[in-house]
Amino acid sequence: CLQSAGKDRKAYSPLDQADSIPLESDSERDNNNRTNTHNKNHPSLSNSISPALSNAGAILEMKHLWDEFHSLGTEMIVTKAGRRMFPTFQVKLCGLDLHAEYMLMMDFVPVDDKRYRYAFHSSSWVVAGKADPVSPPRIHVHPDSPATGAQWMKQTVSFDKLKLTNNQLDDNGHIILNSMHRYQPRFHIVYLPAKNSNNTNEENCSDNFKTFVFPETAFTAVTAYQNHRITQLKIASNPFAKGFRDCDPDET
Repeated sequence: CLQSAGKDRKAYSPLDQADSIPLESDSERDNNNRTNTHNKNHPSLSNSISPALSNAGAILEMKHLWDEFHSLGTEMIVTKAGRRMFPTFQVKLCGLDLHAEYMLMMDFVPVDDKRYRYAFHSSSWVVAGKADPVSPPRIHVHPDSPATGAQWMKQTVSFDKLKLTNNQLDDNGHIILNSMHRYQPRFHIVYLPAKNSNNTNEENCSDNFKTFVFPETAFTAVTAYQNHRITQLKIASNPFAKGFRDCDPDET
């Protein structure tokens, strides 16, 4: 079941082919609470999803900051050693069963099948060609998993340990991305039925997970910031400004 939350899907196929929820338009996401996103986009699953997930919702924290970056074209640094995301992906959960156990995880899928370059004369991203070959997909499992619904809902869930790398041979479990490619993070809540539960459906693991996509968190992976406005916003909003130190303790 855990593999169904992203690992065994088509190997990082573009979003229009990936087995994930469709991206919403601006008008459709005025309300940032995705409580009913899964059922709305998968009507056939409305009656089959586990009761422990039917009311599960996720609200993106620091949405105003994500929106600000998104309006400029968010860029995320990737390094050989691995770099943490900024803004950090954080969500507030609601609607979980207080006593049921859940795992939380993230994966990243390409927005399209293109490689990009930044045109400085026009201050915009342009298509540079076909996408590079993709690495085997990886999932980042939140280190507090598994935990009860009550524990997850008690406070904001932060994926501050997640790191992005462009090292195709990485053996540290970091998320491997190609520089100058666009990606969409996906957040998954995976319900773990009790061992003595009679509701476990081994033939349809989709009953036991729910996926959330926040379009404003999409980004272009880069080895150095291309848009100077992104650089300025990162410095202004990130108290650590890791990308601008000669020695980055986060990468040691």
